[in-house]
Parts: sequence; C-alpha cells; structure tokens
Amino acid sequence: MFSSEAPHDDSDLPATVSTLHAEMWRKAVQLRPVLAARAAECEAIGKAPAATMDALKELGLTRLTQPGRYGGHELGWDAVCDVGRVLSRGCASQSWVNNIMNDHAQQLGTFAAEAQQDVWGRDPKALVCGSIEPTARGLNQPGGGVKLTGRHGFGSGVDHAQWVVCGGFRYDGDKQTGRAMFLVPVSDIEVLDDWRVFGLGGTGSKTYLVKDVLVPEHRILNATALETNPGPGAAFNKAAIFRLPRASAASSAFASMATGIAQRCLDAWLDVAAQRKPRAGAPVVPSSAPFMAGQCAAEIDAARRLAVDPVRDLMRLLERGEVPSAAMLRETKLAACYAAQLAKGAVQRLAANAGSRALFDGHPIQQALRDAMMATSHFSLNWEAASAAWTAAALAEREQK
Repeated sequence: MFSSEAPHDDSDLPATVSTLHAEMWRKAVQLRPVLAARAAECEAIGKAPAATMDALKELGLTRLTQPGRYGGHELGWDAVCDVGRVLSRGCASQSWVNNIMNDHAQQLGTFAAEAQQDVWGRDPKALVCGSIEPTARGLNQPGGGVKLTGRHGFGSGVDHAQWVVCGGFRYDGDKQTGRAMFLVPVSDIEVLDDWRVFGLGGTGSKTYLVKDVLVPEHRILNATALETNPGPGAAFNKAAIFRLPRASAASSAFASMATGIAQRCLDAWLDVAAQRKPRAGAPVVPSSAPFMAGQCAAEIDAARRLAVDPVRDLMRLLERGEVPSAAMLRETKLAACYAAQLAKGAVQRLAANAGSRALFDGHPIQQALRDAMMATSHFSLNWEAASAAWTAAALAEREQK
C-alpha cells in the first residue's frame, strides 16, 4: 500500500474504473520519468517544454474531460485526479499545466454549442486555460454580448493555450448584472512575462490583459446560475463530467497533485537515506527518522485517498443521474483541503530530516518542498475556510432538527 516504487500497471486504481480511465493512467505512468527528466528545464524556462505539451496531446492526456463529439474522452474527475497525481511524481509544474487544460476543457464543455464549435470545431486539439477570479468588467452591448476589459493573474499554461476563460461581471452602465465567464481567443489578449515565484515555477502562470474585446453572447457563461445548475452544454454533452459541481470538486485535482508531490518527496528521501554515509561517528540518519518516514508514508497514502475517493463516489452518483446532496459536496471539499494539509506536512517533515545536501538547487526534495508550499496555497484548498464552512453547515442542520 505504501510502496515507494512507481506502479507500472493499474494496481493503484479500483477495479471499477473504466478501461479508458486505466489506459490514461498507464500512459501517465509511462510519461512520468520523462517529465522528471525535464523538470529542471521546465523551471528554467518558466513554462512546460514544447516537447511535453506535444507528448501530452499525443497521448490524449489533455483531453480527459473534452466532449466525445470532438474526440475527447469524457472521463470523470477522478481520472483527472489520478493522472494529475502520477504526473506530479515526475514534475509538479508540467502536471499542473495538464490539469489546467483538462479543468478548462470540462468548463468549455458546459458552454453553449456555438462556443465549443468556435474552439474545437476549428481545432479538436485546441487548449483552453484561464483565470476564474472575477476581475474582468464586461459592458453589455446593444446587440448582445459585451465589451470586455480586465487584468487576470495566474493564467497557468497561457503560453500553450489557444483560448482563455476570463472571470468577471457583466454591467449595464455602472450597474452590475451578474457574474460570468467570458471565452476569448489568445489573439485578443496581452500576456505579461511576470511569473517569478517560489515554487511551481514551470507552470507559466502569467498575468494576461484583455482590453475592449468584443465577446459574443454565445461565448459567455452565466457563472451565478452555475452554482445551482449545469451550464447549457450539459443539455447535449450528456456525460456525467459536464454536470460536475465544480465549486466543490475542482479542488480535489489540486489536492491530488499535492499528494503526488509528497510521494515524489518520499521517494527522494528514501534514496538519500539509503545512500548517506556516517561522518565523524554521526549516525547515518537520526534515530527518529525511520518512524518519521513511516508516518509520512501513511499520511501521504491517507491524503491520496481523501483527495480522490469522495470524487469517485461523486462521479458514480452523477453517472446514475442523481443529484449530490449539499452535505456530500461539503464533505468532498473538506476532504480535499485536508488531504492537501496532510501532504504538505509530510513534505515539510521529510525535508527537515533530509540533511543539508537536499537544500541545494535542483535537488528533488528541495523542489518538492517549494512546489508543495505553492500548490497547497491554491485558493481552492483553503483549509480554514472549508473547515469553517463545514462546521457552520453542520451546526445549522442541528438547529433545524
């Protein structure tokens, strides 16, 4: 259960996953060492290498959630979690970019049919990224659509995308009329080369600007309505993935990548511990290290399960045509956020017990520490907010009884 070796088959997957899900997993396992070999290059250039993007596309790993009518796989969010975890054991930044492309493919699959045709009708392998924080201002136009202006941070993978999704609000004059997602071609944006960060340096999560861009009505998704209902694309994209409650489930993929980072750190720690030589009579490893490493292994495995198992349950429920309860969604979110905390804690302890050699640039433990700190700071993994929301809801339910 706590193996330090990368699996070479689908032994880490439940027998209930589809054949295609297992195939994508195996392709990710095969690509993992390739990403590891490119990790230093990825961080140095500040984006995923072109060869990686070509490989991800060729293997179909960027199309996990893309609608089948455009050649996508329409797999569940648990497949996104599984693939993201495996790839993160090779390189967190390259895995992050792949996750973002699948995240936004799922989102685009909920847009109107015309919007999907604009993107995938022209190029079935087109990639979409974006920034959902509602910073854009879309001024409603007399003939429909909006004139959009905004500054969007954390545009992971923007160097490789053909389209971006911009979060923002619609306005009639100065009156705000609702939150929305706006789909814009990259030819209409300006990308700022400003990604200088502590960890996940190869995600290329740059800021991009949109100024007075006309966005037609069919490329606008009502984000307020999405809180309770699927987007219009779910009317014809019938797979369960297009009815995914994103606000609760999306965080599970980021948590799964954090567990992959933690497993990579444990792998590297074991390599270091096996090779360390005593100096001046000092022990090879501190006496507490074996206990610490075993504890971390258990925590990482627990985190993996917390991140993905609730999503598997959620996807099976959606596949049966059922609607998840509010309690189920809260628990899915809570589990993902706690999984991230477990993974981060394991990485921190492993790094603290790895010795000074692990502090050098390029060492996988140092890299894992920086990536874990960065990944778990994602807004969707805010542990305090998720815990407080769960508690408030649980108390409210008690008061109603």
